[in-house]
Amino acid sequence: MVRPLKKPEEYHKHMSKDLRNTFGTGDGLDEKSLDFLTRALSQKNLPDFDYMEFRQSVSNLRKLNMDDPTAFRSAFATATTLGVTRERLEETARFYKGVLQEEKQKFEVALRHRLEQEVSTKEAEAEMLRTRVAEYRQKIEQLEAQISADEQALSASESAIAEEKERITTRKAEFERTHSTILDAIDQDIEHIQMYL
Repeated sequence: MVRPLKKPEEYHKHMSKDLRNTFGTGDGLDEKSLDFLTRALSQKNLPDFDYMEFRQSVSNLRKLNMDDPTAFRSAFATATTLGVTRERLEETARFYKGVLQEEKQKFEVALRHRLEQEVSTKEAEAEMLRTRVAEYRQKIEQLEAQISADEQALSASESAIAEEKERITTRKAEFERTHSTILDAIDQDIEHIQMYL
């Protein structure tokens, strides 16, 4: 169990808790994730000088172009004046690792929940679309069958029209030929009456 140590009041005034800058020095870090995780660390920051303040001290010394061994030793020398031991730094570092692990678990649960929600929503949408596509295909098949039947009926109707036109034309020709023949016969008879009677 991590036991808090007392921090001097002036330390609180001068020590910046800008964890984002302390941990956000790596290239390619996701800004939202960095904000989320450093906010969690800040909220769970223990009240005494511990690993988090030590990390900030080392970070500030690195900004002065100090090499890592010197930065760590200098920050630790300052920490020892506040009663911090190496064991305390390691213990509180493990505590913050635990905080990060808890946040990772919460994130994974939330992500899994969101994924399930999004996937189930998308799956329902996909199923609705599959059903609609199947209905459209069925309607298309029905329409194609109806078109085929109507085309056959149209073809039969056009054939019947053509046959009927041909019959009418033939009938007309036959009628006109018969009409003409009878008229010719009557005309001959009139001529014969006039001639013979």
